[in-house]
Amino acid sequence: MPSKAAIIRVTVALAVVCPMWLSACSSSTKAVTVPAACPSRQALASLSGATFGPPTTRRTSASLACLYQQGGIPLSVAINTTNLTVSQFQAGEDAAAAASHLTPSTVANLGSAAFLLASANSTDLTVLANGHVITLAGGVTSAQAEAIAHYLVNQVSG
Repeated sequence: MPSKAAIIRVTVALAVVCPMWLSACSSSTKAVTVPAACPSRQALASLSGATFGPPTTRRTSASLACLYQQGGIPLSVAINTTNLTVSQFQAGEDAAAAASHLTPSTVANLGSAAFLLASANSTDLTVLANGHVITLAGGVTSAQAEAIAHYLVNQVSG
């Protein structure tokens, strides 16, 4: 599972900017959809150098959630459609950081805005890109999370 701090951070961020949970986030004016399937294990392996088991998948019209295992260490990948502006996204991240007493760092050159929280056991990366919020949480390094996030941003761009 992602760390408790990561779960709190994502939950607070969504609650602050999406009071109706994800329903308020998924009504974009442009035709934005989530990918049809989770990233392949092969793609994740080539990006991260780690071997993952097959994902457990949950999909709706507005969200895709994928949970992978790597030797008992989970990696959660979530892609949700959104109509958030960069300032709304940043406000949600700021509120989540304050509520969880964490200090995320900004990641440059990744989507419209991206925030990273890394600890010894877990990495949490949240990205706003092309009408989507992409969240990676789990037992990967910051560099691995960023490589996977760049791949996912490219997937939602096309």
